[in-house]
Amino acid sequence: MKKFSVPSLLLMLVIAASLTSCDKLEEEKSEGSLAFGMSLEADSQALKSTLDDSARAENLAVLVTLGNESGELVLNDERLVLYHFGGRYVTKEIKLPTGKYKLIKYMVVDDKGIVRFAIPMYDSPMAYLVKHPLPIHTEIEKDKVTRLNPELLPVSNDIHPEDFGYISFGIQVVQPLEFFIAAYIDDPRLMAPSTLTDAMLEVRIEPDWAHSFNLEPRINRIVVPRADGKYVLIVSKPEFRPQVLERSYSELEESSPERPILVPLKNLEISRKKPGSKRHSFHCITERLTSMRGLQKRIWTRTWQYSRR
Repeated sequence: MKKFSVPSLLLMLVIAASLTSCDKLEEEKSEGSLAFGMSLEADSQALKSTLDDSARAENLAVLVTLGNESGELVLNDERLVLYHFGGRYVTKEIKLPTGKYKLIKYMVVDDKGIVRFAIPMYDSPMAYLVKHPLPIHTEIEKDKVTRLNPELLPVSNDIHPEDFGYISFGIQVVQPLEFFIAAYIDDPRLMAPSTLTDAMLEVRIEPDWAHSFNLEPRINRIVVPRADGKYVLIVSKPEFRPQVLERSYSELEESSPERPILVPLKNLEISRKKPGSKRHSFHCITERLTSMRGLQKRIWTRTWQYSRR
C-alpha cells in the first residue's frame, strides 16, 4: 500500500476543498429567466373590450413586484413593456438566480399610467374570481425560461383599489420620457461633416435621481423618468472637455431621430491653445529667419569688400 506524507495529504485536502467550493460557487451563480405575459382568450370578451377601449397595444406595460425566499424584493414596482405577438402580450426575459420566488404585485398599465388590469390579493373581495390570487409562487431553474401568464381582472371606474387588496392604483407608476442625443467631435482641423463619437452621458433630475448611459457613435435613444424640473445632461469623454446642458421636459420631448440633441466635444489639447498662438509662433520664426538672412547679408557684404581690397 502506498503511503502518503502529511504535507501531501494536506495538499490533497486543500485541492478537494477548493474544488468543492468551486462547485458550490457555480451552483450559486447559476441563472434562469423569467418572463410575464397576458393572453386574450377567445371567450374573454371583457378583457378584449377593455383593452380596445382603454389603450393601444404598443403602450401597455406590467408593473411587477417580485420577492425571493429571503423576503428581499428582487423587482420593486418594475415597469416591463408588453409586446404584442398574435393575440398574446409578453415581456422581455429577465435573468434571475435560480431559486424560489413569489409574485407580490402585478398590474397592467397604459401609457398614461392608468391601471387597466390587475391580479387581486388572496384576501381581497375579488380574490374568488381567479384561480390563483396573489401572491403567486414560482421557481427559476438553471438555463430555463419560466413564463408566468396569470389570470387578470379588468379594472373599471366603479372598482376601488381595495377590492383588489391594494391601497391604491398606480401611485408608483413612473411614466418614462424618451429623447434622442448624439455627441460629435468639434475640431476645426477636421473637414465637414462632423464625426459622431462615443461618450458617457449622465442625466440628473433634482433632487435625488441620476443615471449614466453609454453613448454610441450614432443617434442614441435615451429613456428617463418624467419630471417637472430641469434635466441636467453631462456628456464626457476621456481627453475631451465635458459638456453640461440643462433642458426642460418639453425640450427633451421635442427631440427626435431626425432632430436629436447634438453635443460638441472639444479635445483638451485644442482647448488649451490660446487664440493666435499659431500666428505668434509663425511671427517668431519669421523674425528669426529675417535676422539670419540679415546676418548672412552682412557677412557676404564684408567678404566682398575685403576681396576688392
